[in-house]
Amino acid sequence: MRGSRLVAPFIPRGTPISRPEAQTVPVPTAPIPSVPNATAPTVPKKKFLGDQVLAKSIAFIRETMIAREMSLAVAEGDVGRIWEVVKLWVFNFAGSTHSKYTTYLLELITDLEFECNPELRNALLAMTLVNLSGREGRWAAGDFVQEYFNRLLEAIVQRKGVEYGDQFIRNVWSRNIHHVGRLKLAWLDGVGLKRHSSAHTGAKQNAEIHILLDHYKSQELHSLCAGRNHDEALFVDDYQKGIQNLEGGRLKKWVNKTTRARGLMRNSPPDQCPTPNENMDSEDSDDDVEDEVPDTNTSDPAEALAKLRFPTIREGGLSLDMVDFEDDDLDEILEMSVSTDFDIDMDMDMYVD
Repeated sequence: MRGSRLVAPFIPRGTPISRPEAQTVPVPTAPIPSVPNATAPTVPKKKFLGDQVLAKSIAFIRETMIAREMSLAVAEGDVGRIWEVVKLWVFNFAGSTHSKYTTYLLELITDLEFECNPELRNALLAMTLVNLSGREGRWAAGDFVQEYFNRLLEAIVQRKGVEYGDQFIRNVWSRNIHHVGRLKLAWLDGVGLKRHSSAHTGAKQNAEIHILLDHYKSQELHSLCAGRNHDEALFVDDYQKGIQNLEGGRLKKWVNKTTRARGLMRNSPPDQCPTPNENMDSEDSDDDVEDEVPDTNTSDPAEALAKLRFPTIREGGLSLDMVDFEDDDLDEILEMSVSTDFDIDMDMDMYVD
């Protein structure tokens, strides 16, 4: 968004930002003679007519809508809508520094759209979601549920001082961890002692939303205010940058790399074979540099579980439910388990559902 002429006409125009007169910057047009008091000719600096704040707001709204659509689709168990969102994510990752995610999604889309038959494609998509409760609006991503089980099992292993490979952990806990983890919560809910939610009520949320909207209106956040820019560097939209990167040669590099790895270049016509420059190994190490992902692991099992959020449809609206576990919950769950000191060689079927 570098100028008002590039903005859609339906976006309202706001108050232009008044700034001091444009400064002049030296622009050398010819070698400067080495004589005293010699100066370079100056030209006026080009005036910025865009709106970086509006550009960031538009990008944020778009990303939020996509994220909300993904959460709603997961909670409702609609793999078709999930698949459409995944296709959009390719452009976001292609414009970011997470190049490995771009490669993974391109491989995934190619596999499901071009290499799988309809039966296999539908089966793979259906496997991405699970519903452990059997209730509407309570679907969850399969890998996310597995992560929840892994963290709960890690907490149990840490508290009991055992190994993952122990027969009792492998044959009893790992098979029933979901049901055991729900025992206390089900008991408390049954007698009316379920922990109250800390979420805001609907009335308070509506009041806060009105306050926020009034602030947006007073600041003309969603209007074009020519010259509004709070940062020195221009805002870069990952989605638009991703489209440019893919069109600019990144997609062609990926195609050449995958077809060469699978031996498909031997059957390609000469005019479709990549040139030596395109075959260079430089594409194996993408131009983008991966961001260092912060380590979110924690030694506190309850804290690790509390970081998980599951999208849920409740009363027609989307809610992100946290895993309601505390240290006392884990202690009481562990007290319900059978001690690992008994003879593991006894019949294990009596402990398995």
